[in-house]
Amino acid sequence: MSTRTEDMQGSIDAMERTNWSPTLRRDPALPDSFVEQFSSDPDALFANAQLLKSDQRTTVSRIDVDGVGPLVIKRYNLKGRLHTAAHSVLRTRARRSWKFGRRLVASGIPTPRPLACLEQLLGPLRFRAYLLTEFVPGIRMLELLEPKSQYTVDLDDLTQQFAGIWHGLGRLRLRHGDANASNFILGDDGVLRVIDLDAMTAWPTQWTAERARQRDWSRFMRNWTDQPEIAAVFERAVANSVDSRAA
Repeated sequence: MSTRTEDMQGSIDAMERTNWSPTLRRDPALPDSFVEQFSSDPDALFANAQLLKSDQRTTVSRIDVDGVGPLVIKRYNLKGRLHTAAHSVLRTRARRSWKFGRRLVASGIPTPRPLACLEQLLGPLRFRAYLLTEFVPGIRMLELLEPKSQYTVDLDDLTQQFAGIWHGLGRLRLRHGDANASNFILGDDGVLRVIDLDAMTAWPTQWTAERARQRDWSRFMRNWTDQPEIAAVFERAVANSVDSRAA
C-alpha cells in the first residue's frame, strides 16, 4: 500500500491499494482503527446502523463512531450484470461525491464533509463503492416548504443562503445534476447545505457551465410549480445576489 497527498480538488491523505483490492481515500481526522474496519468490511457497519434510505441504487445509514461522532455511510449498490459491466470502467458515484464534496468544502460552499471513499476494484474495473460523510441533523428543503409543512422557516434567509450556494457553484463552473429541493438540507445549526453530489459535473468554460446549469435551474423551479409565491422568492433572491456582487 502507498500513500500520497493531493489538493482539495481531489483528495487528502489518499491511500492507494494495489490491483485486485479496495482503493481507499480518507480524511486524516478519521481514527486509523476505524479506517481499517471500514476498508476491510464496510458492510458490517450497516448491521447496527440507523437506516436513513434504501433503494435499488443506494443504501444510506447513520453510524456512531467513537471519537468522531455520528457519520453517514452510503453504499452504492450494483443493479445487475449489464449495469455493472457498463459502469465498471467509469469513475464510481462514490468517487465523484468524494471529489466534489472536498472541492466544495475547500471553496466554502456548505456541504457535509466527505471523510472516506472506498472503491472495490478488480484490476482496472470498479464494482461496489462506499462513501462516508459527516452527519448533519436537519430538514430537507422540500419538506420544509411543502404546503402543509409543520415547520416554521425564515424564507428570506433560506432563499439568500440558497442563492449563495447557487452562485458559488456557478463560480466553480459546477452543475449539481439533480437540483431537487430535497437535495438541500437546512441543518439544526441554521446553515443550508447542498447534498447528494453523485451526479455533479464540472465544465471547462463559463459559457458551457451556464448552459448546463440552466437544466439545474429548471429542475429546481419545478419543485414550486404549485407554489408560485415561493418560486418568486427564490428568483428574487438569486437575482438580487447577482446585483449585490456586481455592485
